[in-house]
Amino acid sequence: MPGLWEPLADKQRPRNGNAAKFATPYLLATVLFMAVSGSEHLRKQAIRDPQVLAIAAKVKFVIDPD
Repeated sequence: MPGLWEPLADKQRPRNGNAAKFATPYLLATVLFMAVSGSEHLRKQAIRDPQVLAIAAKVKFVIDPD
C-alpha cells in the first residue's frame, strides 16, 4: 500500500514520469480525465496538466478495517 499511495501529496503530484508510474491517485486521475492508461500519462505535459492534478488531489484511500 505505501509504495502506491504514500506520501499522498507526492502521489497526487508526481515529479516525473518515473514517479507517475507508481502514483495511484495520479494514474486514476489520468484515466478519468484523459481516458488513457498507457504511456501517454507519463509525458511531461500530462504530469503538469492542472485539470489532471486537480482530480488527482481529490483521490484518497481508506483502509477497510474488515
